[in-house]
Amino acid sequence: MKKLTTRKIVLGLLVGLVLALGVQGTAEALTLNPSVSPSNYSTLTAGSIITVSNLGGSGGLNNAGVLETVEITATGGGTATFDPASSWTEVDADTSNTSNGTITIPSSVKITIPDAGEVTVTVSWTSKDAPSTSADASKTFTFYVVIPPNNVGTDSPSTGFASGTTGVHYAFKSVTEQINTAFAFTPAHAPVFYSVQGSGSLHVGANEPRLRLTNGKLTSGSAPVFLSGHTRTSKITAFVAGITPKTATYIYNDPSNPARFPRLEITNGDDQTGAAGGRLEQYLEVKVIDSANGSVSGVAVDFSSTGSDSRFIQVPGTELKEGSTSLAETISVITDSSGLARTYFQLGNDADTVTATLIIDGAANLSKRFKQFIITSATTDSKARSIVIESGDGQSANKFDVIEDPLVVTVRNQLGQLMVGAQVQFLARDGGEINPPGSNDPGTEATTTEITGYDGTVSRRVILTDSSGQASVRYSLPGDGGRRTVSASINNGAKSQTFTINGPPSSGGDDSRDRDNDDPPVTTRGSLSISVSGTGNTRTVTVTAQRGGSPVPGIGVRLNIDNNGATLSNNSGVTPLESRLTLPGTAGNFLLTATTTHPDYTGDTETITVTLPGTLSLEELGARAANGGQSIRVTVREANDSLASGTVIVTISGVVSRTVTTTNGIGAGSIVLPATGGTVTLRATGYNDGTYTFSATSQQQQQQQQQQQQQTVSGTADSIEIDGDRQRSGTVNQ
Repeated sequence: MKKLTTRKIVLGLLVGLVLALGVQGTAEALTLNPSVSPSNYSTLTAGSIITVSNLGGSGGLNNAGVLETVEITATGGGTATFDPASSWTEVDADTSNTSNGTITIPSSVKITIPDAGEVTVTVSWTSKDAPSTSADASKTFTFYVVIPPNNVGTDSPSTGFASGTTGVHYAFKSVTEQINTAFAFTPAHAPVFYSVQGSGSLHVGANEPRLRLTNGKLTSGSAPVFLSGHTRTSKITAFVAGITPKTATYIYNDPSNPARFPRLEITNGDDQTGAAGGRLEQYLEVKVIDSANGSVSGVAVDFSSTGSDSRFIQVPGTELKEGSTSLAETISVITDSSGLARTYFQLGNDADTVTATLIIDGAANLSKRFKQFIITSATTDSKARSIVIESGDGQSANKFDVIEDPLVVTVRNQLGQLMVGAQVQFLARDGGEINPPGSNDPGTEATTTEITGYDGTVSRRVILTDSSGQASVRYSLPGDGGRRTVSASINNGAKSQTFTINGPPSSGGDDSRDRDNDDPPVTTRGSLSISVSGTGNTRTVTVTAQRGGSPVPGIGVRLNIDNNGATLSNNSGVTPLESRLTLPGTAGNFLLTATTTHPDYTGDTETITVTLPGTLSLEELGARAANGGQSIRVTVREANDSLASGTVIVTISGVVSRTVTTTNGIGAGSIVLPATGGTVTLRATGYNDGTYTFSATSQQQQQQQQQQQQQTVSGTADSIEIDGDRQRSGTVNQ
């Protein structure tokens, strides 16, 4: 028993000596299994350190003529430095007599990467099957080194879509899709945050196993990033500090199910008949649908026609692709939250066909053709045949005053279709002045149509109807006030309507000179609707008018808010009316009220409840690393100082940029700071901004931290592990 104990002690001392000095002794043909920290495919900032560990080897004895070697290289990211060294070769070997020499390899090596770039670290060694050249073994690791976020702005950064694409792509079922190629970043190694809306997850790295890239985790603009596990359409947004984010859409595609390929479906406006030069009554509408039968929002659908003199007209409330315009031969409409894109269509002089197209992966992959629109009686039906009062009749005003709401009429042809560009003559029959439409009023004034009265007032103007078939004017009373009338006529007075000021309104239908085309009486009342968008102290208020399920432009409205301290940029106008609401920094309920003098429309109210925002704070955890690495904790509190419940995402910007996800008020993360320190701003929806200033790292701190990191194990081995048993020994003496 005593001999066994003695042997263990001696063996412990010998192994301790080996650990203290590195892998040293009889050279073997090594079989290494090196590892790195941080892990493969990690993202670093310029100046970071990579540690290579597990450099101890195992294997059989040398064959004749073989020298054992180990080498570490680092390419990309500038000229790397190695501590303590980058290569080792067997010494004191007599290869002719097959006697073994010695090789000493440290347990780990630190590599400092000075610049941004894709860095490849390779560990290579002589295998036990040498001298065959193919038997030399190696292991490779990849890192993505980015420009520090606070330095990106000096490189004129930009983010766009890859050349030849529009940001819309297919994402095939069960296929891993590379998504970074959808974007073009400047500079190439800019720090990028990706987020996924929809389904699937992101991983970074050229080969498996890749590194999971969670929302808000930093990577490089040049790093290969892949989407996998998606079961429906996904939207990938790329964020670079100081640049407007870009979003690419990946439409889910299941090729195994032809019945559910991604597709365009016509949902409105097919198979219509219209007059030459007239706008079709119904708008044209298509829906974008993916293989999961879900709607696809935020993609541009291009509408084009076979006619040379037809035009597309924007539907109010829709969004056009940048660069697309209304009243053009083609139009590009962005699909709404329901995947719908719609446009009005004005016929030319010949039968016409419209095609809706969606560009995917740079090609016209999806398209849908509407049935041919037939022109009927072009010489007759292209003329304005009816005019009705839409709004503004029956108002009251004092002398010299301009009436509150515009006088609005709608013009149609014999088929009942809205007329675009029809001439409407407005005439002040008994005094007063006809003023042109306001900036938000329907219609545009024709040229050289004014008639000036003896008192210098303009008593007549000709207005062209807009895309909704409407024309309008503003009217001001003469100095003696009283009851006044204004007529609106088409076809040189063949059909007309009369507005009454300071008197009972007229019927609003066609007048007695065209009883065959009288409009039916109004049986359905319209209503106003208030919607509020945005968060924080500045929001957008929109007032619209609806009747019979359809939006009605040109209805005069007045918008008010009852709480002191809140202001509106615009209190009156015609629908759709948009106003900027500015709220005070106090809690409370704010009541919006929309009213109209139009007898056929009811008003609306909307209450906004505001609570005081909470606070955001940051604190440093532990000492700062030599490379500027610092652990942080972010705290989110409500106005009553209690920790916020649920999940709050906090964005940090300034000297560094990243996001921190907090749960029940607390979140942790790590950042890399420049030696000069600096200030960051914390932001989260519904909370006041917070700031924090990091101190500069002193030269003494940097030297101390570097010395601590560079210390190696030498002199003593206080414990070793043999076959799972830990043995202790004293000082090892050579």
